Amino acid sequence: MKQLIITADDFGYDSFANEAIMDAFNNGILTSSCLMANMEGFDDAISKIKSSKKALDIGVHLNIIEGKSLAFDGASSLTDKNGNFNNGFIGLLIKSFDKKFLAEVEKEFRYQIEKIKNENIDVTYINSHVHTHSIPNIFKLVCKLMKEYNIKAIRTQKENFYIAKPLKRHFNLDYFINIIKNILLNFFSLINKNYLKKTDFITNDSFIGVLYTANMDKSSILDGLKNQKGIIEAIAHPTLNKNKPKNYIEYQTFIDNDLKNELLKQNIKLINWKDVFVS
Repeated sequence: MKQLIITADDFGYDSFANEAIMDAFNNGILTSSCLMANMEGFDDAISKIKSSKKALDIGVHLNIIEGKSLAFDGASSLTDKNGNFNNGFIGLLIKSFDKKFLAEVEKEFRYQIEKIKNENIDVTYINSHVHTHSIPNIFKLVCKLMKEYNIKAIRTQKENFYIAKPLKRHFNLDYFINIIKNILLNFFSLINKNYLKKTDFITNDSFIGVLYTANMDKSSILDGLKNQKGIIEAIAHPTLNKNKPKNYIEYQTFIDNDLKNELLKQNIKLINWKDVFVS
């Protein structure tokens, strides 16, 4: 039996994302979500978690890509003079060989983890916005913090290549960029999974969500599952904001009863990270 963790990233991004995530958890197939500590919807997300009748499996969604830093008010290697993050993935990759830069990343990550922990949230796992923790030197840093903060699981992005229907969705620049991302993240996952062998941390065996970033519909999930093995994590970024139509479709996917029934028919078990610990 394949086991599937369905995660909504970007919990805390804004109220639209928060509403979509809670609805997909209470009424759909969502089994997990991860919090952004530095974004405008954080307090609203905390309120929703604490008032929910069902306990949502929560992770830390480390963010050094978007929004304001929690650790730096002014300029740093992570931020501009106003404390806003101003690096892309490639810039962070290049800087990741610099010890001073890594010290600043560690400081920022500590602030974000502690902000969530201080809300008495039971943090199960850890990952990052735009997969920045996959950068090997940053990955090692995150593992160091996991040991310190007693976080047991971390996302890796090993996604076997597949093509989802319909074919016309692939003839655009976004899909080409996603292929490049998939190749890079698969390479980093190979390095990072090898590093994890020296630790007691848990990770997923397979992954869905890079090749069809912001395009995770029913077909993307079902076609993707055919080519992945073991414990699989599928991610998306759902929202109720209809000005983000692709992300709104992802929300609709997560509350699709037909998809839920199809997963059951294929003997795919929906789990969260806590279930992985038990098994």
